[in-house]
Amino acid sequence: MGRAAISRYLNTYPRTGDCAIVCEGDFVGYEAALIVKWFLNNNLHIDVWPCGMASAAPGVVDAIGRSIPVFVIEDRDFRELSQANQGCEKKKDDRVQRGARIINWVSWQRHEIENYLLEPDVIFPVMGEAFKIKNLDLIQQKLERLLKNSFSYYALQCAIYQWRSNFPRFDPTIQNISGKFQEPKPFWDSVKKTFVFPSQEQISNFLNKVADANKEIIENADKRLLAPKDCENIFNSKIKQWENMEVGNKGWLIDWPGKDVMAHLRKELAYEFSWQEENINWDKMSRAEQKERDLEIEQALQPYLCNQFLRFLSQQSNSAIRKEWDGLVESVKNFKKP
Repeated sequence: MGRAAISRYLNTYPRTGDCAIVCEGDFVGYEAALIVKWFLNNNLHIDVWPCGMASAAPGVVDAIGRSIPVFVIEDRDFRELSQANQGCEKKKDDRVQRGARIINWVSWQRHEIENYLLEPDVIFPVMGEAFKIKNLDLIQQKLERLLKNSFSYYALQCAIYQWRSNFPRFDPTIQNISGKFQEPKPFWDSVKKTFVFPSQEQISNFLNKVADANKEIIENADKRLLAPKDCENIFNSKIKQWENMEVGNKGWLIDWPGKDVMAHLRKELAYEFSWQEENINWDKMSRAEQKERDLEIEQALQPYLCNQFLRFLSQQSNSAIRKEWDGLVESVKNFKKP
């Protein structure tokens, strides 16, 4: 884009920040709250533009990136970090060629923003205070049990994500491959009073049914793409990697979807220890009612989790997590230098 065309965008940015951070989530989510406070703590005035999903980020960058420097932060999801970095670099180059002023385009080094809030020094004291649990070991025990029961479910999620990501976004093949069967999901068991996750056998049966039902479609698909057997291999490799997961093992904290882990823990604690002196009986709620009630609890906990995380982060020095968050600030500071 020529200099004359770019000049039209000068002084058209509708906010007052020195740069824009484009991220996933929404305006009242964890991303917006944490990013704004962290940058303010480092004497930087930035604007956060949550865009919902990563697929929407390029459109937001196209809309504002010629008027203000933009820094994009994606969820890593189930991608390997190197894979995420390659994808981000490509998107960055594409938008620079369109005339956008890109500070950087990165992914979180963990699955998503909630994974940082699951640090034991963050989640345990906040949950202990909120649910009036004096013995924080009880929270750790709950989390340990969830990790041991859910690893195969997250192995399936990882396998499906990596399988789907090999197909073009709107390819009808991937729509047909898994659309015929309902993916096994965890559910609240009113008898056991806990979440029950799909077994490895249920998951293997699901993968086999999908492969058999779509054999012709898959045989005619691009041979460079992952086949169902590859999906099953990914699943089996993750089973071996994650089957003995414990709280002290950072694998779950980095690779698993933190939003789901946090939700399951939150609902278990609300059921057993009540919420603000109210007994939370998930058994008597529809799925829609469960979702709405849990959202109310999550929103009440959010500011405490964010503040506790920032305190935790300020106490770190040379840790990987502190280097990552300091790196966000340094990218902006270095970009601003002439």
